[in-house]
Amino acid sequence: MQRFRIPRSSLVGAKLLHSGVGAPIGAKLLHSGVGAPVGAKPLMHGGAGDDFSTISIFNIDEALIENKKSTKWKGLLSKYSQAASKDDNDMCLSILHDMAAFVVCNSEGGGTNQEFVQYIECFRIWLKLVVNGKSFTVITRVRKAVEDYERVIRERQKMGLKNGFQQQEEDDLVLDILKAILLSYHLAKEFGKSSLFTVPIEEYFAQIAMTYKVDLNGLRSKLTEKTLIKALDTITRFDQAETHIKTESDELQKNSSSSSSSLPSPSPQSPLPKPIESYLEDSGALQFHRACDYILENKFQWKGGEIKIPIYKFYENLEKQEKGEFMTQYLQFNTIKQANLEKYLHRIIKSNLNSNEQERRMAFFKKEKNYIESWVDLTTSYIEENFNFSERPASQDEKLLFHFQPFFKVFPMKSIICHIIYTLMGRVGDKRIPLSELLDRWRFVYVRQIATSSSSNIKNLVLQYTSEKSFDELSHLILDAVMKSCKIRLTNSELSFLEQETPKNVMMPFLSLGNSGHGHEHEHEREHEHYAFRSEVEQHYTKRARLIRIHPALIRDLESTSYYGEGSNFPLLCPPKQWIGPKSGGYLSYPVNFVTGFDKLQRFYLQKAHIQGKLDRAFLCLDQMGKTAWSINGNMLKVFNSIMQLPNGFLNVPRPLTKGKCTQEVSDLNNQRKFYEAINRLANAYGINGDAFYNCYMFDFRGRAYPLSMLNHYGEDLIRSLFQFYESRPLGKSGFYWLKYQAASLFEPGSEASCEQFFEKHKEDIINSAKRPLDNNNNNNNNNKWWMKADQPFQLLAVCFEIANVLKHIEESGGNGDAKIEQYLCRLPIHQDGTCNGLQHYAGLARDKSGAKSVNLIPSETKQDVYSEIRDLVEKKILEDINKFETQEEIDNARFKLEILSRKIVKRPVMTSVYGVSGFGAKLQIKNEIRDIVDNFAQNPSRCQYDESVIFKLKSFTMKDASYLVNKIFASIDELFVNAKKIEKWLVHTSDRILNSYNIKTLDYLASKNSKLLNTYFNKPVNYSPISWISPVGFPVVQVYRKPSNATTRGKMGYFVIDNTDRHTPADRRKHKLAIAPNFIHSLDASHMAMTCDAAVKNGLTFASIHDSYWTHACDMEKLSSILREKFVELHSFDYMKCVKEDLENQVKSSYQLVYFEKEKYRELYEKVKEIRRQYGEKTIAQQMSSELRSLSSMSYEDHQVSKLIKQYEPILYYVQGSKTFEYNSNFPMQIDRKLKKKVPVFVPVRIMDLPSKGDLDINLVLKSRFFFS
Repeated sequence: MQRFRIPRSSLVGAKLLHSGVGAPIGAKLLHSGVGAPVGAKPLMHGGAGDDFSTISIFNIDEALIENKKSTKWKGLLSKYSQAASKDDNDMCLSILHDMAAFVVCNSEGGGTNQEFVQYIECFRIWLKLVVNGKSFTVITRVRKAVEDYERVIRERQKMGLKNGFQQQEEDDLVLDILKAILLSYHLAKEFGKSSLFTVPIEEYFAQIAMTYKVDLNGLRSKLTEKTLIKALDTITRFDQAETHIKTESDELQKNSSSSSSSLPSPSPQSPLPKPIESYLEDSGALQFHRACDYILENKFQWKGGEIKIPIYKFYENLEKQEKGEFMTQYLQFNTIKQANLEKYLHRIIKSNLNSNEQERRMAFFKKEKNYIESWVDLTTSYIEENFNFSERPASQDEKLLFHFQPFFKVFPMKSIICHIIYTLMGRVGDKRIPLSELLDRWRFVYVRQIATSSSSNIKNLVLQYTSEKSFDELSHLILDAVMKSCKIRLTNSELSFLEQETPKNVMMPFLSLGNSGHGHEHEHEREHEHYAFRSEVEQHYTKRARLIRIHPALIRDLESTSYYGEGSNFPLLCPPKQWIGPKSGGYLSYPVNFVTGFDKLQRFYLQKAHIQGKLDRAFLCLDQMGKTAWSINGNMLKVFNSIMQLPNGFLNVPRPLTKGKCTQEVSDLNNQRKFYEAINRLANAYGINGDAFYNCYMFDFRGRAYPLSMLNHYGEDLIRSLFQFYESRPLGKSGFYWLKYQAASLFEPGSEASCEQFFEKHKEDIINSAKRPLDNNNNNNNNNKWWMKADQPFQLLAVCFEIANVLKHIEESGGNGDAKIEQYLCRLPIHQDGTCNGLQHYAGLARDKSGAKSVNLIPSETKQDVYSEIRDLVEKKILEDINKFETQEEIDNARFKLEILSRKIVKRPVMTSVYGVSGFGAKLQIKNEIRDIVDNFAQNPSRCQYDESVIFKLKSFTMKDASYLVNKIFASIDELFVNAKKIEKWLVHTSDRILNSYNIKTLDYLASKNSKLLNTYFNKPVNYSPISWISPVGFPVVQVYRKPSNATTRGKMGYFVIDNTDRHTPADRRKHKLAIAPNFIHSLDASHMAMTCDAAVKNGLTFASIHDSYWTHACDMEKLSSILREKFVELHSFDYMKCVKEDLENQVKSSYQLVYFEKEKYRELYEKVKEIRRQYGEKTIAQQMSSELRSLSSMSYEDHQVSKLIKQYEPILYYVQGSKTFEYNSNFPMQIDRKLKKKVPVFVPVRIMDLPSKGDLDINLVLKSRFFFS
């Protein structure tokens, strides 16, 4: 199957084919071919058209109007779930019939497609229930279900609706239909039914097989049940069929397989040395460190022999002809390993990561283990004793547990209880845990358990339609049992100590239960029982939240142990599964979403975009990125392991966990330490054997890619330094240059004019750093500390190791000669980063020459450093202040700011200014940078550019001081990037006009809901549709910022509040306005990355990225440099802003703006408008405006009486934006400096402002700019 396909609009042929009763069907079916799949139109980068419009994704009638349809559909799903759980096939069939009718009825006008997809899933579940039930099902029932399905397809096809099926999904569905028919035939034969029963089944089988052009050879190979194979042979007279004939579908399948990049099928002859089940706890949970042990201890063997060197090195040493065979078998082995791991990923619990024998003998570990085992048993017993849910449940709680019976068979109650307890203990750093967060987490785990269950667990699959409320009620019930069953014992002396260091309000909920221990001679040794967990309700203004508290004694003990929260995603041991839908791809069986976030409106829009084929290119990008194979850098892993053993920590790695008073600082450091311990454990799991691993990626709503695993190259400096490519490539002619370049780029720009000069100056530093990176007695000059002075010290150290290896390679190869260097096999990634990439995109859009020069879009002899340029402008402004300040205190303060001013201090505010950082946010960035300077001086004075006297002053640096610098930095940015700022302002003002627009559909919706918002609609407009645009690569960016909506429901522990993203709520105007510009730029850098990724992969390069930082092998960096420049030019070579403007205009095509004219200035106009509105028969101005909006929407705007008057008098119209007033026209808004006193409201069509004029930058100059990315 081709990678890009227009989503199939129908699975059904134009007509149904019939055959004679006694004819040998097999031969006929073998000759039935299928047409080749149609190639989809690629998503282009130029020209406005369907690919550059989001209007087809949004239908306000569909997206806004909540009505009985939604309730009815959810009711059908709920009934179906209950019927399936009771094996009531007849009831399921009846509900399926109603579902089909619902989908057909509600497909008019475009339909939501969500109901269609869910109907198809329920249909497949029913077919599996039929096949697995083995009870005789009359063929007429199967026929009825299939005919309903075909009717749905036909009706949707008539309406031009696309279903978005992939070929595999169609094949699976048809296979299920044929299995149900074959089972009916087998049972009819077994029960001795006459030909009156069997012949119609044979005919119907032939009809379905020919309609869907089924290849019988392929069908027979997919059947595993002997009874179904026998039925197939009997129906088709298979022994008479011409099985040697190859059909067109055979050829297509062959071609598809040969061109596919999918994984080799797991071989059943590749058993793992240690099955994953042997690593599980008795409760069925999987400890984090045991999951790591499973990866490490199941090592691949080649031809029966152990591989004693890193696997990536072993693979590198193989002959070329052996490498293909090796990787095929290696990935087959790893695919089995990965599939087993994914079955338990959601059950992973993290505790005691540092589990060497000495620590495992610690008293608390034994105490904790005993506690948990006891708590799990006690909670399980409590539930079994208090609830009868196996037969005839009576109470609501028992009915709830009964409903989840199928679920408990794959996720036992003990495992759920264990997971809940570990989740609570993993959140010890929070002190008080919001119940809503716990419910979200557990609901997520339940859903993943259902999705990873075997497809044979049909009843469990039905649970996917269980409401979120039911999952939350289950969690409530079990958590309530946990809290009543989990207790700890404390002596009087322990309790006394706790009471001294713990506030009374914290201790109050944990009063002793009164159960004393016995046999103690001394009173201070007497023990009392206390609840381990308690709940409380916190009132915050009008909101109430239920919180879970952990006993202070547990907090004290757990703070000094290596708990690290909940389960997490691991890197994959094989390439990710190809993405074919918003929820289908990535992990092999572990379900992940294509786009981050939990807003259901967002997902709804993406599903529609998928059906329209607008996500295919995005799927391809994730597939391409996921194919990059990584390995762990052995040298850096050794350094990491050594650092973790240091008693006082090292750079950003805190010291080992300590028990002490639970201050926030101690808690933060402990949490940071736990994180590094988890990363270290993972790195060793994948690194010791030298395994290949892969990352699964997902997008945010702007199209930016993010890896799911906690071990990824997006991490901070130390984590990034661990990553190297699995495959090595010779350095070639320029590779060594790029290694030197990488080293130089990791330092703040210095006096060296080139990386060659940097290398020659620091060659000895590099060699010594690689020899003894952590040796404090390296030499008298303390050169070992040189690498720690870098901006990214650990990444620099990784380069030092690699350069030292290159020099060693030259020496061992006989020295002299570039040929020796070119042969060196290198897997260290080299990266190039954009120069403040957001400003680069703004300069490209605005064709801004001055801004382009500052961010290296224009060729120059030396690299331009925008951060240094801003620093210089800030210095100039501070000097101006010094000259005009009058008091000595002001002068001294300004001089001190000048003394500490550096490129590093201005860098973060400049870098994030384009991404919408607020003034307060920028102040925090500077404050944090000052704090880091002070902290780093304490750890490593040689790395600091300031002396001790300056550091002393910096300790008292205030937010007021930061505010002064931020104002100067922002003013300097505005001065340097004038034209770029115009585009930013255009985006903000445009979003404000869209969000403050009026339309009849929103008015009708508010009226239908009898909303209070209707009373203030014309003073405070509301908007329900998100702002959206299509990125240059066709990705639909849907900016969904909505007012929060909560739902209150009751559980075992009382009322609780959950997020309700099903409910439509007004857009959050403030968030939209703050986010529109940064999100827009993010969508551009995401598009540039996707375009570069595609071109790099097609050119045979290994590619990875971190947003605007692109990685590849050293030998390929020059090729990647050319590609990324070409793609930037391609992205900015057409008038993309014109496309965006047209897209936004489409979104407000039927909307109006409420603007004002001055009553006194246009008195005659006012009197005429007043007379027209008097005829509406409405009293208040709000009612009059409501009537006017309705009448405007029922005719052409030009034909309305008020509109004609506006055209006749041409008054100056004003637009009010908060406390500001602007003239309203299509030009850039001009603010007026007075307040309108007497103003008259009128509606005009929304005008999207004209785009800012462009400069004269030749964008093709980027192709020649050496320092564009560097």
